[in-house]
Amino acid sequence: MNRIALILASTAILLMAPVSNAAIYDVVAGDPINLTYGPPVFITVAVGESFTLNAVAPPTTARSGFTWRDPDIGIARFGGVILGYGQTLTTSKSVAGTSRITLTNSVNTGGRFYRTAITMVYITTVAP
Repeated sequence: MNRIALILASTAILLMAPVSNAAIYDVVAGDPINLTYGPPVFITVAVGESFTLNAVAPPTTARSGFTWRDPDIGIARFGGVILGYGQTLTTSKSVAGTSRITLTNSVNTGGRFYRTAITMVYITTVAP
């Protein structure tokens, strides 16, 4: 009888485990070779709500890697604080207001020279 109670309790715990339900927003990357920028993205989230930004690039778009930055903090000359690298970024905002995140797509065109295209994500954070 105790084994059955333990199995049922374990199953209940597994069923009650939190599941991530972060909203996902696609962000089209700009093309650094043709110097085209991605279209701006506008999203609204609640304070503390997780959201995921997903970099999308057509197969013809040159890319060597994506960088996600917050241009509103850090040294603007260097593009702000780096939040992450790669295809996706999951984050949240802790205060209400407006902010930005940039998706940078850069490719090396030889030696020390890079071409970069930026896509802006504008975030409005509201109280829950």
